[in-house]
Amino acid sequence: MNGYIVLLPDLQYEIGNVKNSVIKSLESSTEAAKLLAPVDDNNIGVLGLSFGGYETGLALTNSRYFKTGVAGVMVSDLVSHALSKSEFITMPNYMRTENHQMRMKHNLFDNWNTYLENSPVYHMKNINAPVLIWTGLKDKNVPPAQSKMFFLGMKRLQKKAVLLEYTNETHNVFLPSNQLDLNVKIWQWFDYYLKNKRPADWIIPLTE
Repeated sequence: MNGYIVLLPDLQYEIGNVKNSVIKSLESSTEAAKLLAPVDDNNIGVLGLSFGGYETGLALTNSRYFKTGVAGVMVSDLVSHALSKSEFITMPNYMRTENHQMRMKHNLFDNWNTYLENSPVYHMKNINAPVLIWTGLKDKNVPPAQSKMFFLGMKRLQKKAVLLEYTNETHNVFLPSNQLDLNVKIWQWFDYYLKNKRPADWIIPLTE
């Protein structure tokens, strides 16, 4: 696809240890793919949205395996996420954090350090890869503040990041014009950072 090898891994999870299991699964899946396809070791990117955006944040802040990444509508901080409520569903987010995709099992106050360990935002000093972040400003599932938090952390640490904010979008991008914009920008981002192509105008400030 456009000169890229695209891998859709089947990740395996350990309850209460999502960070390490995600990184292990991503890296081992990619290593397995190298036996089947000519993967360029020096130019591997990672992309995800929603829970996948959270996983992308974990991978980029805790592994040097990926050269760049794209994180969409992500959760970056499990602490503030657990102590908030989504407009999308009736249950508080601590129930989702403990029992659903985040798989924390225990509540925040009984296992505080595990929540910190599994939150991308608390490991941002480790990140060297440039990151493209995007969110819908009307998202009622994952608050846009979670993506903005990650972006502001990157900027405060003087690391390379761009945040795309889609004014009229929710947790998904529905307007065709915005779908096109996002897809084009993702291709341009990967083309620049993984293929060394000429950067699009909106990427140029990152090179200064």
